[in-house]
Amino acid sequence: MLAKKIFFIGGGMMAEGIINGLVINKTLNSSKDIIVCDIVPARLEYLEKTYGVTAQPDKAAGIKIADMVVIATKPQDAESVSPPIVEHAKAGTIVMSICSGVTVERLSSFVKGKFPIARIMPNTLIDSQHGYSAAVLSDGFSADDKSFVETFLNALGKPVFVEEKMIDAFTGFSTVGPAWIYSLMIAMIDAGCRAGFSREDAKKMTLENMVGTCKLLQKTGNHPLEIVDAMASPAGVTIEAFYELQKGRFGGIVQKSIMTSFKRSTAVANE
Repeated sequence: MLAKKIFFIGGGMMAEGIINGLVINKTLNSSKDIIVCDIVPARLEYLEKTYGVTAQPDKAAGIKIADMVVIATKPQDAESVSPPIVEHAKAGTIVMSICSGVTVERLSSFVKGKFPIARIMPNTLIDSQHGYSAAVLSDGFSADDKSFVETFLNALGKPVFVEEKMIDAFTGFSTVGPAWIYSLMIAMIDAGCRAGFSREDAKKMTLENMVGTCKLLQKTGNHPLEIVDAMASPAGVTIEAFYELQKGRFGGIVQKSIMTSFKRSTAVANE
């Protein structure tokens, strides 16, 4: 556990997911060391009651005691909430942003270059404690500060530090990644129903196959093709099913979808 205080400017859904991860993992000495400011009083009351955090409607008061300030607003509001950080944050405070498309350079300009900046892209699997969250760090980050950010990200799943030029690719590939898995699972569950299983049984079998497959790959370290190759007996069921996927350009469709996601992520960042 860390003897630190983290102040969130903004208490929306993404901030809540992060707060939940921090509380579940007991990242800080107390949930009270997570301090949240939001323009909606009812939202602050909810977060305080649900997670035991400290509600603080006064930005200046929260910033003064924080070791890390997390800008969790809409991207277009990041600049307008930054002046109190410049005025009230103590030296060495880490400024972290989850604002999509707002670069480290811009964030640094918002706070007059006075503080170390961490731009992060959280994953969408925080509740399951899986998935990677990416971080881009400004120049001059100390080893201790990087360790603080890494501990923070560990509460959300797994951390990965990337160059800023890769953050849009990370968003389009890794953050959106579960959507392709869900799409495959939907198709498999529907197929199970077509085969005669109840929807509930089809769902259970699909989930078990998905979990078991991932665990097997992690355990063996094999490439998926190695395992499929071992499963596919001559003139058997698996090779016939695999042939239909290839004939339908399954791999190409998935790759095209991923690249479309990446391009859209880049476009959103530049809008």
